[in-house]
Amino acid sequence: SAIIPVLLALALGPVFCGWMCPQGFISEMVEAVRQRMKPRANSRDAPRKGALWVKMKWLILIVGLVGAGLFSLPLFNYISAPGIITMQIANAVFLGSVGPELVLIAAILGFEILWFRRGWCKVVCPIGSALIAMKTPATLRIEHDQGHRCNTNACGVACVTSCQLAIDPRISKQMWLCTNCAACIDACPDDALGWRFLSKV
Repeated sequence: SAIIPVLLALALGPVFCGWMCPQGFISEMVEAVRQRMKPRANSRDAPRKGALWVKMKWLILIVGLVGAGLFSLPLFNYISAPGIITMQIANAVFLGSVGPELVLIAAILGFEILWFRRGWCKVVCPIGSALIAMKTPATLRIEHDQGHRCNTNACGVACVTSCQLAIDPRISKQMWLCTNCAACIDACPDDALGWRFLSKV
């Protein structure tokens, strides 16, 4: 059962995160409302590899894998926001009730609104971390045309401000966190961004 999602991640990257994840969808909607109420800059949350939250992201993935492998503890099942949302929707439809697990979802949204923009996706989500770890040089990705000189005064760095993960697609070292949602491609007025299967970097 894992073959299909693994092959999908190897070929297309973490598209589940950018296109299918229910928690990601809810977070995007909440962030869109949050931005309309009080816009804030992206730079503070930029995905720098040396940042503490980046180290925490990989630590959570490693601890979960070790716990599952050595002690048969399904730790990821307890904190999988997409799984919780899907299960609660099923419970509501077929059983007419929901469980206390929704408190975790509410806590995640509160955390993201008040403290860390898209913090679940960036720091905690083990599914996203595993999918990102599967990227290879041949995986589909978004790349910036290095021969294109962006007129940032004209576009207002639309590619960066459109990205809820605070990624600058002009900086290849930040693209490891990219979920291929294509928001930056849509926002770029100069067609300086495009899809690549084989990385030029």
